[in-house]
Amino acid sequence: MKKYIFGGIILVFILVLAYLYFFQFHKKIDNNIYKDLPVYTLEQLKSYDGTRPELPIYIGLDGYVYDVTLGKSFYAPGGTYHNIAGTDATKELQIFGGDIIRTKYKIIGNIGK
Repeated sequence: MKKYIFGGIILVFILVLAYLYFFQFHKKIDNNIYKDLPVYTLEQLKSYDGTRPELPIYIGLDGYVYDVTLGKSFYAPGGTYHNIAGTDATKELQIFGGDIIRTKYKIIGNIGK
């Protein structure tokens, strides 16, 4: 019985490692396509946090700015992920969520320093 439990733990560990390896870096972005887009500073990005209904909601990820307004129920005030709206959320989205942003939402700008 202990062999099966240990084997199951090893299998889960291998699956987690495979997920992180294959899915965290599967979408390569061609930087040349987005070089002419607007550049947003972190200070400017704060204005697009969903607190002003007349403005779109943006999230920074991996040096790009994504328009996540279509998912405003998640990113607007009161939404599950409002805390990352209007920020560079690269660090927060490294383990989970980054792929969703990359595949579901459009890049509309670059993050400047």
